[in-house]
Amino acid sequence: MTEVRTEFEESVFYDVSAWNFLMSFGLEAVEMKEWDPAWQGEIIHSVEQWRTAVSKKSPEPTSAAGSVSAPYAWAFDWRDSNTPKALYQILSEGYVTYVATQSFESETENQPYQGQPGTIVVLNRQDYSGSREFSHLPTTSLPDFIENLDFQVPSPVALTSGLTPGGPDLGSSTFKRLEAPRIGLWVGSGVSAYSSGEIWKLLDFDYEIPVSLLETGDLGGINWNRYNVMILPPGGYFGISDSVVQELKEWTRAGGVLIAVQGGAKWAADKGILSVEFTRADQGSPEPENSRRPYQERSLDQALKLVRGAIFMSELDLSHPIAFGFENHLLPAFRNTTDLMQPSSDPYANVSMYAEDTLLSGYISKGNLELLKGTANVIADRYGSGNVIYFADNPNFRSFWKGTQRMTLNAIFFGRTF
Repeated sequence: MTEVRTEFEESVFYDVSAWNFLMSFGLEAVEMKEWDPAWQGEIIHSVEQWRTAVSKKSPEPTSAAGSVSAPYAWAFDWRDSNTPKALYQILSEGYVTYVATQSFESETENQPYQGQPGTIVVLNRQDYSGSREFSHLPTTSLPDFIENLDFQVPSPVALTSGLTPGGPDLGSSTFKRLEAPRIGLWVGSGVSAYSSGEIWKLLDFDYEIPVSLLETGDLGGINWNRYNVMILPPGGYFGISDSVVQELKEWTRAGGVLIAVQGGAKWAADKGILSVEFTRADQGSPEPENSRRPYQERSLDQALKLVRGAIFMSELDLSHPIAFGFENHLLPAFRNTTDLMQPSSDPYANVSMYAEDTLLSGYISKGNLELLKGTANVIADRYGSGNVIYFADNPNFRSFWKGTQRMTLNAIFFGRTF
């Protein structure tokens, strides 16, 4: 679960070459060479005992609405894993909601509140004319709605004024209006069933965000205006007609958010959606001086060029909306492809790049490792009036690699804010 290994006797692997539990959650840890009994806490023998121990250490819950009779707004901390689920429920009800793109200080009834980039701000006012995707007004008052969110979410903070003592005011342009995502997920022929299933599970099961599954063979007949987010999972994308490609381009240019992952990103880039270059890491062992090799070595030579599944350190631009909610700019990423995404010519579009000292655990040939360094992991850029987010690697790998999953949710909710 915590093994770190970069040296191997064999280069042929049945499955992935690295699997580290701590890195999958993006957790920082220090290896202990010895054990001191003084570090040991209470031994837990049952779930009920664990719940009791946790409740003793947890602070008393506070009212979501707070004691303020009529707050100006409520602030939610985006760093908590339950906030995306709350955000979708708030947006789907049509409440006016913004995301902070800069740090700010605001007033509460008792003490100042320090908001970070990614803080969700829900206004307590009855003006919903800007909600384009919902024709109805909320039927429940905002304080009651927040109070009755039907799952565990950190208590939002009641803000008493839109004027801030520090940083931008809540009405400034640094707070970006959000809208409920209407998601189309490409599935079917040419798309990895495993990868599309991972995204479907993340949205529908984990966060209760509805998603429409769009068969690639039926894309010519869909109503593109029903969606404001399109997700292209990994895949080969063979057989997609030129007319569908043109419709995808026009939809994106008109204001859509296109999220494309691994093979989906490479296919979209090859079709001219953003000027992003993909190359291939195909270096194995050094080439012999002559062109002759024993035939029986062919499979081994090919295996040396593969990246079957290894862990690499990426470096985030924490100021970019796609990285909101992360506190450390270093994030382990899982890679199982030899496709390399070269950095964008726009220096502000490179959200995540592979570090110089990038290999954390797993197998990759020395030649491919050198090619990987400094390449892009995530690129996010404008395309007409729309936005495109390309992932070179699968941030939802097997629904297990939780550390990078947040970037998928950021792309969905914040994809129109840059």
